[in-house]
Amino acid sequence: MKKRESGSPIPPLPVYRPVPDSVSCFCAGVVWRMHENRIQYAWVPYKMNGTGMYQVKLAGGMWKKGESPVNTIRRELEEELGVEIKPEEAEYIYGVLEDCRMHVKLFFLITAPKRELRQDAYDAETGKPEWSGDVEWLEKNLFGMHQTAFRYAKERLAAYIKAEECMAHLVAAVMSGLIAPDNRIKGLLRQRALKDPDFFMRYAEELVEIEAA
Repeated sequence: MKKRESGSPIPPLPVYRPVPDSVSCFCAGVVWRMHENRIQYAWVPYKMNGTGMYQVKLAGGMWKKGESPVNTIRRELEEELGVEIKPEEAEYIYGVLEDCRMHVKLFFLITAPKRELRQDAYDAETGKPEWSGDVEWLEKNLFGMHQTAFRYAKERLAAYIKAEECMAHLVAAVMSGLIAPDNRIKGLLRQRALKDPDFFMRYAEELVEIEAA
């Protein structure tokens, strides 16, 4: 997968332009939140016809004529998750071309954390969305290339959180196993705790655990 100098991958087609009529496009996204000083990810149960079983998938679906991939992922996340995102929050992370370049699948990381998901199912095929902080379970149960996309999303999210240096996100990322607590990370958190008593009091238990790691 080709990458830009910034490290982010180059999509197989422009994500802000309408998808050409000659190509079909599927888009899905990794959405995350902060919950009890941990990171959780959104997933959707997709019902398998006639079996009474479901597959675990990332929220997403097929584009509509005239849509850009970014508009498709915004619409799909609002429909399936009840989550609204801004165009700049959808960062392309992974994609594949299939059927002699006639079908493309694009996956995005939503860089800004969200809060609540819709409390009902979007349609008969897509069940009620859920949050999970069990990364091992997600990596095992997400179907098909959703597994691969999720791994790329974790890598990109870790890089994003390190770069933004939001201390609350950093604590949650370390406690969730997304980021290893190296000396730089410990130093940033230690410095913030010394300067901000409220931050120390809020995350005291986590900070002690991180410092001891």
